[in-house]
Amino acid sequence: MKSFKNKTVIVTGSSKGIGKAIAFVFLKHGANVVINERNKEQLNAIKEEFKNKGYHPLAIVGDITKPQNCKRLVNTTTKQFGRIDYLINNAGLSMRGRFENINAEFFKSVVDANLMSGVYCTQAALPAIRETQGSIIFISTIASIHGQPNMSPYCVAKIGLTALAQSLRIELAKSKVHIGLLRAGFVKNYPDKKVLYPDGSYVSIKRKGHQTAEEVACAVLKMIRKKRFMMTLTLLGKTTSFLQCLFPGLVYRVLCKTQHSKWYE
Repeated sequence: MKSFKNKTVIVTGSSKGIGKAIAFVFLKHGANVVINERNKEQLNAIKEEFKNKGYHPLAIVGDITKPQNCKRLVNTTTKQFGRIDYLINNAGLSMRGRFENINAEFFKSVVDANLMSGVYCTQAALPAIRETQGSIIFISTIASIHGQPNMSPYCVAKIGLTALAQSLRIELAKSKVHIGLLRAGFVKNYPDKKVLYPDGSYVSIKRKGHQTAEEVACAVLKMIRKKRFMMTLTLLGKTTSFLQCLFPGLVYRVLCKTQHSKWYE
Protein backbone atom coordinates (compact mmCIF):
# COMPACT_ATOMS: atom_id res chain seq x y z
CA MET A 1 0.00 0.00 0.00
CA LYS A 2 1.29 3.45 -0.95
CA SER A 3 2.67 5.37 2.04
CA PHE A 4 2.06 9.09 2.47
CA LYS A 5 4.63 9.52 5.22
CA ASN A 6 6.80 12.61 4.60
CA LYS A 7 4.98 13.38 1.35
CA THR A 8 3.89 17.00 0.95
CA VAL A 9 0.32 17.87 0.02
CA ILE A 10 -1.43 21.19 -0.54
CA VAL A 11 -5.18 21.18 0.12
CA THR A 12 -6.99 24.33 -1.00
CA GLY A 13 -10.16 25.47 0.72
CA SER A 14 -9.29 23.36 3.73
CA SER A 15 -10.91 25.16 6.66
CA LYS A 16 -14.20 23.23 6.52
CA GLY A 17 -16.13 20.40 4.90
CA ILE A 18 -14.39 18.21 2.34
CA GLY A 19 -11.15 20.19 2.39
CA LYS A 20 -10.81 19.92 6.15
CA ALA A 21 -11.51 16.18 6.00
CA ILE A 22 -8.91 15.68 3.25
CA ALA A 23 -6.29 17.61 5.20
CA PHE A 24 -6.99 15.58 8.33
CA VAL A 25 -6.77 12.18 6.62
CA PHE A 26 -3.41 13.12 5.09
CA LEU A 27 -2.16 14.30 8.48
CA LYS A 28 -3.17 10.97 10.03
CA HIS A 29 -1.17 9.19 7.30
CA GLY A 30 2.00 11.10 8.11
CA ALA A 31 2.07 13.64 5.28
CA ASN A 32 3.32 17.21 5.46
CA VAL A 33 0.03 19.06 4.98
CA VAL A 34 -0.42 22.64 3.81
CA ILE A 35 -3.86 24.09 4.51
CA ASN A 36 -5.22 27.15 2.77
CA GLU A 37 -8.15 29.51 3.22
CA ARG A 38 -8.71 33.16 2.34
CA ASN A 39 -10.14 33.94 5.79
CA LYS A 40 -7.28 34.21 8.28
CA GLU A 41 -9.43 33.67 11.37
CA GLN A 42 -11.03 30.51 9.99
CA LEU A 43 -7.67 29.14 8.89
CA ASN A 44 -6.07 29.76 12.28
CA ALA A 45 -9.02 28.12 14.02
CA ILE A 46 -8.60 24.93 11.98
CA LYS A 47 -4.84 24.97 12.50
CA GLU A 48 -5.43 25.18 16.25
CA GLU A 49 -7.99 22.37 16.09
CA PHE A 50 -5.49 20.12 14.31
CA LYS A 51 -2.77 21.15 16.77
CA ASN A 52 -4.97 20.06 19.69
CA LYS A 53 -5.19 16.63 18.02
CA GLY A 54 -1.39 16.41 17.78
CA TYR A 55 -0.91 17.53 14.18
CA HIS A 56 0.92 20.56 12.84
CA PRO A 57 -0.04 21.59 9.31
CA LEU A 58 1.47 24.61 7.61
CA ALA A 59 -1.27 27.25 7.25
CA ILE A 60 -1.02 29.73 4.37
CA VAL A 61 -3.74 32.33 4.05
CA GLY A 62 -4.64 33.66 0.60
CA ASP A 63 -7.40 34.13 -1.95
CA ILE A 64 -6.42 31.65 -4.68
CA THR A 65 -8.62 33.26 -7.30
CA LYS A 66 -5.57 35.55 -7.58
CA PRO A 67 -2.60 33.99 -9.47
CA GLN A 68 -0.02 35.75 -7.30
CA ASN A 69 -1.45 34.14 -4.17
CA CYS A 70 -1.19 30.69 -5.78
CA LYS A 71 2.46 31.32 -6.57
CA ARG A 72 3.06 32.40 -2.98
CA LEU A 73 1.28 29.29 -1.71
CA VAL A 74 3.53 27.06 -3.81
CA ASN A 75 6.75 28.97 -3.10
CA THR A 76 6.16 28.97 0.66
CA THR A 77 5.44 25.23 0.58
CA THR A 78 8.60 24.34 -1.36
CA LYS A 79 10.68 26.61 0.86
CA GLN A 80 9.34 24.84 3.97
CA PHE A 81 9.36 21.22 2.77
CA GLY A 82 11.53 21.19 -0.36
CA ARG A 83 8.95 19.37 -2.48
CA ILE A 84 5.29 19.06 -3.46
CA ASP A 85 3.87 15.60 -4.08
CA TYR A 86 0.13 16.27 -4.25
CA LEU A 87 -2.09 19.21 -5.03
CA ILE A 88 -5.74 18.82 -4.06
CA ASN A 89 -7.78 21.49 -5.84
CA ASN A 90 -10.75 21.57 -3.50
CA ALA A 91 -11.59 25.27 -3.04
CA GLY A 92 -14.99 26.24 -4.32
CA LEU A 93 -18.18 28.16 -3.78
CA SER A 94 -21.71 26.76 -3.89
CA MET A 95 -24.49 28.96 -5.24
CA ARG A 96 -28.16 29.04 -6.19
CA GLY A 97 -29.98 31.32 -8.61
CA ARG A 98 -31.81 31.37 -11.92
CA PHE A 99 -29.61 32.41 -14.85
CA GLU A 100 -31.81 35.42 -15.70
CA ASN A 101 -31.22 36.84 -12.21
CA ILE A 102 -27.43 36.50 -12.23
CA ASN A 103 -25.32 39.51 -13.19
CA ALA A 104 -21.99 39.11 -14.98
CA GLU A 105 -19.87 39.88 -11.91
CA PHE A 106 -21.64 37.25 -9.81
CA PHE A 107 -21.28 34.67 -12.58
CA LYS A 108 -17.56 35.40 -12.87
CA SER A 109 -16.98 35.18 -9.10
CA VAL A 110 -18.48 31.68 -8.96
CA VAL A 111 -16.45 30.50 -11.97
CA ASP A 112 -13.29 32.03 -10.49
CA ALA A 113 -13.82 30.27 -7.16
CA ASN A 114 -14.58 26.84 -8.62
CA LEU A 115 -12.52 26.74 -11.82
CA MET A 116 -9.88 29.45 -12.06
CA SER A 117 -8.55 28.76 -8.56
CA GLY A 118 -7.71 25.24 -9.77
CA VAL A 119 -6.16 26.59 -12.98
CA TYR A 120 -3.91 29.06 -11.14
CA CYS A 121 -2.81 26.63 -8.42
CA THR A 122 -2.09 23.88 -10.94
CA GLN A 123 0.00 26.19 -13.11
CA ALA A 124 1.98 27.30 -10.07
CA ALA A 125 2.53 23.80 -8.63
CA LEU A 126 3.11 21.83 -11.84
CA PRO A 127 6.91 22.27 -12.06
CA ALA A 128 7.36 20.95 -8.50
CA ILE A 129 4.93 18.05 -9.04
CA ARG A 130 6.73 17.09 -12.26
CA GLU A 131 9.87 16.57 -10.18
CA THR A 132 8.13 14.24 -7.73
CA GLN A 133 5.91 12.60 -10.38
CA GLY A 134 3.05 13.26 -8.02
CA SER A 135 -0.69 13.80 -8.32
CA ILE A 136 -2.99 16.71 -9.10
CA ILE A 137 -6.55 16.05 -7.97
CA PHE A 138 -9.60 18.12 -8.85
CA ILE A 139 -12.57 17.83 -6.48
CA SER A 140 -15.67 18.06 -8.62
CA THR A 141 -19.30 17.01 -8.24
CA ILE A 142 -22.05 15.05 -9.89
CA ALA A 143 -23.37 18.46 -11.00
CA SER A 144 -20.61 18.27 -13.61
CA ILE A 145 -22.31 15.31 -15.34
CA HIS A 146 -25.10 17.51 -16.69
CA GLY A 147 -25.91 21.19 -16.23
CA GLN A 148 -28.32 21.70 -13.32
CA PRO A 149 -31.10 24.29 -12.92
CA ASN A 150 -30.55 27.17 -10.49
CA MET A 151 -26.77 26.81 -10.52
CA SER A 152 -25.52 27.55 -14.03
CA PRO A 153 -22.23 29.31 -13.03
CA TYR A 154 -21.38 26.46 -10.65
CA CYS A 155 -22.05 23.83 -13.33
CA VAL A 156 -20.06 25.80 -15.93
CA ALA A 157 -17.09 25.80 -13.57
CA LYS A 158 -17.32 22.14 -12.58
CA ILE A 159 -17.81 20.94 -16.16
CA GLY A 160 -14.82 23.12 -17.02
CA LEU A 161 -12.77 21.19 -14.44
CA THR A 162 -13.59 18.00 -16.32
CA ALA A 163 -12.22 19.44 -19.57
CA LEU A 164 -9.14 20.78 -17.77
CA ALA A 165 -8.40 17.42 -16.17
CA GLN A 166 -8.87 15.61 -19.50
CA SER A 167 -6.50 18.00 -21.27
CA LEU A 168 -3.85 17.76 -18.58
CA ARG A 169 -4.07 13.97 -18.53
CA ILE A 170 -3.13 13.93 -22.22
CA GLU A 171 -0.46 16.63 -22.03
CA LEU A 172 1.23 15.08 -18.98
CA ALA A 173 0.94 11.42 -19.98
CA LYS A 174 4.69 11.04 -20.58
CA SER A 175 5.70 12.96 -17.46
CA LYS A 176 4.13 10.39 -15.08
CA VAL A 177 2.19 13.13 -13.32
CA HIS A 178 -1.10 11.62 -12.19
CA ILE A 179 -4.27 13.60 -12.86
CA GLY A 180 -7.44 12.73 -10.96
CA LEU A 181 -11.02 14.00 -11.15
CA LEU A 182 -13.24 13.08 -8.19
CA ARG A 183 -16.98 13.65 -8.67
CA ALA A 184 -18.44 13.77 -5.18
CA GLY A 185 -22.12 13.32 -4.46
CA PHE A 186 -24.24 15.46 -2.17
CA VAL A 187 -22.15 15.68 1.00
CA LYS A 188 -23.75 15.86 4.43
CA ASN A 189 -23.68 19.47 5.56
CA TYR A 190 -21.50 20.78 8.34
CA PRO A 191 -23.52 22.96 10.77
CA ASP A 192 -22.87 26.39 9.18
CA LYS A 193 -22.72 25.39 5.51
CA LYS A 194 -24.32 28.01 3.30
CA VAL A 195 -24.74 28.75 -0.41
CA LEU A 196 -24.46 32.10 -2.15
CA TYR A 197 -27.47 33.76 -3.74
CA PRO A 198 -27.34 36.42 -6.51
CA ASP A 199 -28.28 39.18 -4.04
CA GLY A 200 -25.06 38.50 -2.13
CA SER A 201 -26.72 36.73 0.79
CA TYR A 202 -25.66 33.35 2.16
CA VAL A 203 -28.45 30.86 2.90
CA SER A 204 -28.23 27.54 4.75
CA ILE A 205 -28.53 24.44 2.56
CA LYS A 206 -31.77 22.49 3.05
CA ARG A 207 -30.84 19.42 1.01
CA LYS A 208 -29.75 16.26 2.83
CA GLY A 209 -26.44 14.66 1.93
CA HIS A 210 -25.73 11.11 0.77
CA GLN A 211 -22.15 10.81 1.99
CA THR A 212 -19.78 12.31 4.53
CA ALA A 213 -16.77 14.53 3.92
CA GLU A 214 -14.64 11.81 5.48
CA GLU A 215 -15.80 9.32 2.84
CA VAL A 216 -14.78 11.76 0.12
CA ALA A 217 -11.38 12.21 1.78
CA CYS A 218 -10.77 8.46 1.83
CA ALA A 219 -11.72 8.30 -1.85
CA VAL A 220 -9.00 10.89 -2.60
CA LEU A 221 -6.37 8.66 -0.99
CA LYS A 222 -7.67 5.66 -2.92
CA MET A 223 -7.56 7.63 -6.16
CA ILE A 224 -3.92 8.59 -5.58
CA ARG A 225 -2.89 5.09 -4.53
CA LYS A 226 -4.47 3.47 -7.57
CA LYS A 227 -3.68 6.41 -9.91
CA ARG A 228 -7.31 6.51 -11.02
CA PHE A 229 -8.31 9.25 -13.44
CA MET A 230 -12.00 9.52 -12.58
CA MET A 231 -14.11 8.41 -9.65
CA THR A 232 -17.83 9.08 -9.28
CA LEU A 233 -19.18 8.65 -5.77
CA THR A 234 -22.60 7.61 -4.40
CA LEU A 235 -25.32 5.54 -6.02
CA LEU A 236 -27.01 8.70 -7.29
CA GLY A 237 -23.80 9.85 -8.95
CA LYS A 238 -23.09 6.50 -10.58
CA THR A 239 -26.71 6.20 -11.78
CA THR A 240 -26.73 9.74 -13.20
CA SER A 241 -23.45 9.12 -15.04
CA PHE A 242 -24.78 5.86 -16.48
CA LEU A 243 -28.05 7.40 -17.61
CA GLN A 244 -26.34 10.43 -19.12
CA CYS A 245 -24.17 8.14 -21.26
CA LEU A 246 -27.01 5.91 -22.49
CA PHE A 247 -30.22 7.91 -22.07
CA PRO A 248 -29.35 11.64 -22.11
CA GLY A 249 -32.90 12.55 -23.15
CA LEU A 250 -34.26 10.91 -20.01
CA VAL A 251 -31.87 12.87 -17.80
CA TYR A 252 -32.98 16.10 -19.48
CA ARG A 253 -36.66 15.35 -18.94
CA VAL A 254 -36.14 14.43 -15.28
CA LEU A 255 -34.24 17.66 -14.65
CA CYS A 256 -36.95 19.70 -16.37
CA LYS A 257 -39.67 18.14 -14.21
CA THR A 258 -37.74 18.48 -10.93
CA GLN A 259 -36.17 21.92 -11.42
CA HIS A 260 -38.47 23.61 -8.87
CA SER A 261 -38.05 20.94 -6.20
CA LYS A 262 -36.29 21.38 -2.86
CA TRP A 263 -33.14 19.75 -4.32
CA TYR A 264 -32.30 23.03 -6.03
CA GLU A 265 -33.03 25.37 -3.11
